[in-house]
Amino acid sequence: MFFKLLLQRLQTPAILERMVALTLDISICAVLCIIPLVGYIIGLLYFFLKDALPFTTGESWGKQLYHLKLVDGDTRQRINKGRLEKSIIRSLILIVPVINIIDMVYYIRHEHRLADQWVNTLVIKDEASA
Repeated sequence: MFFKLLLQRLQTPAILERMVALTLDISICAVLCIIPLVGYIIGLLYFFLKDALPFTTGESWGKQLYHLKLVDGDTRQRINKGRLEKSIIRSLILIVPVINIIDMVYYIRHEHRLADQWVNTLVIKDEASA
């Protein structure tokens, strides 16, 4: 049942785009972490703050590729400048065992992450830049 739902959801462009964007962001972090000490620190900072850095305008580089943006659930304003905690919590959930699996299962079933619900954010298509 779950795997059938997974296969159906993977055929929708929005889910595929988000998964590829996340894979790209994790790859960026992995490449940076190869560089001793400085690269490791920069890689970790990018991983935790990728959606809230002022120079990324609330979009990780993976999200920028697919014209996705992270916005506040109430105001629909981009998450950057002063909203670092939302990006950190969203990223922490990805690395905490068991919670990350629950988050991904929730995402496949409901088409939004549990982490987004916890920090009141949405990932939406940026029609202006598409």
